[in-house]
Amino acid sequence: MNQHLRISTGECLYQQQKWLPLAYKMQIIGCYAQTELGHGSNVQGLETTATFDPKTDEFIIDSPTLISSKMSITSGGLGKVSTHANVYTRLITDSQNHGAHGFTVQLRGLDDHTALPGIKGSKVTREGKYVMSNVPRQLVYGTMVYVPQTIVSDTSCALSRQITIATRYSAVRRQFGSQNGSLETQVIDYQTQQSWFFPFC
Repeated sequence: MNQHLRISTGECLYQQQKWLPLAYKMQIIGCYAQTELGHGSNVQGLETTATFDPKTDEFIIDSPTLISSKMSITSGGLGKVSTHANVYTRLITDSQNHGAHGFTVQLRGLDDHTALPGIKGSKVTREGKYVMSNVPRQLVYGTMVYVPQTIVSDTSCALSRQITIATRYSAVRRQFGSQNGSLETQVIDYQTQQSWFFPFC
């Protein structure tokens, strides 16, 4: 995603009323666009900007260089199915950098799925004055790390279920090792099996 957009401003409440019902009904599909070709987790180094133009009451979203192109969009959604993206940019008003802000960018039309960019962004007055959100900056940053945190959390839950099932099965399953007609050896007693499972237990 490397483009120069001009889009109208919009209030947060308006955005929620417009987009959340569609999202709940799965009528729109979103993706998360933070990482740039030259800037991964370095949010402060993002080159993509959202510059407010008070003359036209629009934000200009710009990825001006090759390395500012948005990359690694979650699950490939940008190139395949997403109708909207949560694009992280540096908000610029009156030549002042207000740091990282997320903008909801409509990528495709809801009827024919063709490219149809539009955006609703942060609160800036028509004169170009930036109004800081009353949401603490730590929470804003928290939204950017939520998806990676969820991936780690979900992975650990899945792994804990898998290792529980495998360990229980290894304790019940017996094979080999019987020389005199007695019970075969429990799989869990084999050192190679223990070396695979025990580090996770």
